[in-house]
Amino acid sequence: MRLIRTLAMFVVFAVISATAVFAAEKIFIKEYTYQASEIDSKVTSRAIALEQAKRLVLEELGTYLIS
Repeated sequence: MRLIRTLAMFVVFAVISATAVFAAEKIFIKEYTYQASEIDSKVTSRAIALEQAKRLVLEELGTYLIS
């Protein structure tokens, strides 16, 4: 019983270690320019631009994960 538990812990450790070896850090940077109208404030313009930039990054991330 003790041998099985030790073997199971070794297998779990080996699997976790193997996935960490193949992991790579990837940085995604996108720029978005929002043309504010007279109605928009500085705060809403920044919020909209940030939301659109996040959308662009998520689209690129999805494409990266699929390929």
